Formats: sequence, C-alpha cells, structure tokens
Amino acid sequence: MIGVVVWSNRVREQAVIWCDDHAALAYLVGRIDYPAEYGWPEPGDMLELHTEVEGELRCARCVKPLGDSVVSPLPQMLTGRASHLSVIQSNDTAPPTAEIIVLPQRVLAAS
Repeated sequence: MIGVVVWSNRVREQAVIWCDDHAALAYLVGRIDYPAEYGWPEPGDMLELHTEVEGELRCARCVKPLGDSVVSPLPQMLTGRASHLSVIQSNDTAPPTAEIIVLPQRVLAAS
C-alpha cells in the first residue's frame, strides 16, 4: 500500500501515515519497521507499507520510502494552495469573511 506521512517526530521516532486505502491512519513507532539506512520520514514523504491492527491501533509495518519522495515539497504545495484558509482555536473569533460550519455531536445510544 502507498502512504503519505502527515506528522512525524524524529526524536521520538514516531510518525502518522495516511494510507491510500482511505481507512484509519497508520502509526509508525521506532526502527523495527523502518530501516535505519533511511533518514526518519518527514511530513509529505511517500512510503510503501503494510498495516496490522493491534487492539484499536493500526500499525505501519515493513515501511520504506517510495522512490525519491524523501523530503517531498507536498506540505509547502498544500500550504500555498490553501492560503485562503486559516486555523482558529475555539476561543478565537472568526474573521468576518470566514464561513463556520458546526457539525452535530455524535450521540451514542445507551446499551
């Protein structure tokens, strides 16, 4: 399967990967499933991987960089295209031009 790193921490050797099957995100932890010969993956890097579910966590397995995608310009490209968007915290006031959509809370039925 193909994945794209959406978050990474080099010091902790952790990464979150979006997978092309559109299922849950996959988590990569440590060097067991990522060869030491490659630098730790950064956001935007494309990877080839397998996944395995352990409990409620989808883990990335047998991960390796895909081609020359290491240090991809993808994050910068996405940031440049989304210049009209902004992130606000819940206690911030939205700019007058922003459209805010409030999604309903998910209600779980009692068993």
